[in-house]
Amino acid sequence: GLIDPTYYTTFFGWARVAGIGAQIVDERSVFRGGKGVPIYRPKYFAEQQTLRHVE
Repeated sequence: GLIDPTYYTTFFGWARVAGIGAQIVDERSVFRGGKGVPIYRPKYFAEQQTLRHVE
């Protein structure tokens, strides 16, 4: 078992990260009737490309 109490906060921190990650994966997998949702990726804009706005 875990004997050294200095590692307790590290262990609980990683457990929390794993729980949040599992929740995100579960929500993505069951959304839209099981079809899931894509990972958000921002669009790429080249440095020389002008920005266009819809009016």
